Amino acid sequence: MLFDVQPSLRGRFSVLRVVGDVDMSTLPALRSAVEDLGGPHRALDLSSVDYFDPVCLGILIAAKFRADQSRATFVVVAGPPVQELLNRSGLDQLLGVVGSFPD
Repeated sequence: MLFDVQPSLRGRFSVLRVVGDVDMSTLPALRSAVEDLGGPHRALDLSSVDYFDPVCLGILIAAKFRADQSRATFVVVAGPPVQELLNRSGLDQLLGVVGSFPD
């Protein structure tokens, strides 16, 4: 199984790009990386995620909560597999989900 997280800067955003599958075995590494994501503009790039286990959705809610607490912007960039999950769960409305990276 492929899984990697890569922090970077893209314009004004601190970005965490996630590649591969997010499930219970990769959740600890994702949680750790998301907790390190800081700055006034944060993005979690899930556009290269092939599978996102619904059990792991809490990590997205926690990241949004932490960003809100520090008055930071937070967006999730989602490809079709993750976008469908977020739409079906209703979390797309809470999280600020976009299909492509904001400028």
